[in-house]
Amino acid sequence: MPEQWERELEWDDDSERCFTIVQGLTPVQALQVLLPDAVTDIAPAREVERWVDVSWGPDEEFEYRQIAFAGTHEGWTWVFEPNGFAGSNFEPSTLTPVPSRYISVYWNVNAVMRFRYLADGELGRDFDPLFRADKSADDESNSVDIDMDLLGAELVPEGDPLPQEDDIDWTEPRQASVSLLVSLSGVSWPSTNDLVRSATAAVGYTL
Repeated sequence: MPEQWERELEWDDDSERCFTIVQGLTPVQALQVLLPDAVTDIAPAREVERWVDVSWGPDEEFEYRQIAFAGTHEGWTWVFEPNGFAGSNFEPSTLTPVPSRYISVYWNVNAVMRFRYLADGELGRDFDPLFRADKSADDESNSVDIDMDLLGAELVPEGDPLPQEDDIDWTEPRQASVSLLVSLSGVSWPSTNDLVRSATAAVGYTL
């Protein structure tokens, strides 16, 4: 991964992050598809600051208030969830617009990860990058520290490994996941600050 991406990989901490890119949907459509049960209307991203600063009101007390941002980047629509996971759980349905291509990367503070890739509504790959690295358990270079009590059940991989996976060092699964997303899509990797600044739509939701 180029140095600029490493420097701007603000996800590479202990936070929960989900970054999804799609083709065939607008930012508003992507939010509608990924977050159909949102608790606010989809609005211009400039409304987000108001949502953050103003109380939801006495009848709108939500225990887990989240915001998803969406915009466009190099021919793709992206959805960034600073502390959510909706993008990692998306399942295509005849009831919703189906993106022609879909890639999502997710991780949380408990070392739970997921990488999903779909093309034309068909699942091409769905796996846990942490355990993709851990398949080489005898490789002492794999220094990922896993708390098995927090991790829970391992995600059962679906789909054959993609050819692009073979060219990636999985001992750093977060950076490896982003590298795979970049390899599959051809997009450059923006910083999360740049994403939020370029967002054109946003929606509030709960976990």
